[in-house]
Amino acid sequence: MINIIEKNFQNDGFVVIKSLFSKSEIDQISPNIIKIAKKCKKKKNKKYINYTSDNKINDIHNINYLDKNNYVVKLVKKKKLVKLIEKFIGPKPKLRNVEFFLKPKKSGNSVPFHQDNAFWCIKNGSALNVWIACTKVTKKNSGVVYLKGSHKMNDLKHKISFHPGTSQCIPKNVLKRLKFTKVTPSLEKGDCIIHSFKIIHGSKKNLSSMERIGLVASYKSNKSIINNKKIKIYRNNLKENLKNI
Repeated sequence: MINIIEKNFQNDGFVVIKSLFSKSEIDQISPNIIKIAKKCKKKKNKKYINYTSDNKINDIHNINYLDKNNYVVKLVKKKKLVKLIEKFIGPKPKLRNVEFFLKPKKSGNSVPFHQDNAFWCIKNGSALNVWIACTKVTKKNSGVVYLKGSHKMNDLKHKISFHPGTSQCIPKNVLKRLKFTKVTPSLEKGDCIIHSFKIIHGSKKNLSSMERIGLVASYKSNKSIINNKKIKIYRNNLKENLKNI
């Protein structure tokens, strides 16, 4: 089973894992969204939360910084998940970040197409994202869209998106030239997607009548090295994005 999962990940850049977390594990997440959101009311933490046009919470970032002992941080460190991650990026992976992408019904923000490494700036090593479904997720309520196999490309040049929650994006003229099949996995509560830090992905606005809640944890290999020059550029771009949204 693991060999098939690894093969799919290597070929496609992502793989769906069914029922990794139980319903009871997922049901404990909702109260913690509210708890973490309250921490974002402090001035120093406001940069970690973004809202929809009708003032609903759309996404929260750096949860492991805001509340390192929170239930959701402990959940993504569970042995069953870490052991799975080790199959892809090696032993003792390091937790980078924990985030919520809530996409409320009728008004959830879109996410422009991007590669995660535009934000992470890893020059040596590997990394991945674990996207955990806290609700049913389909194409209808704005599931994540992957460009299947695009992780085999080099890092693409990104530009400032001027978009809340996702400060970098791949220019549209570059995307138009790419010939990859778009895939939107359907998920049940407790399923997850593990995707490469190099795969191109994004999502549309959630204009449906269904909530679409995802808990996302990123991990890097324990020998990963950050490109300091690129991370400096990214942080400057992030500041520019925050000033103009």
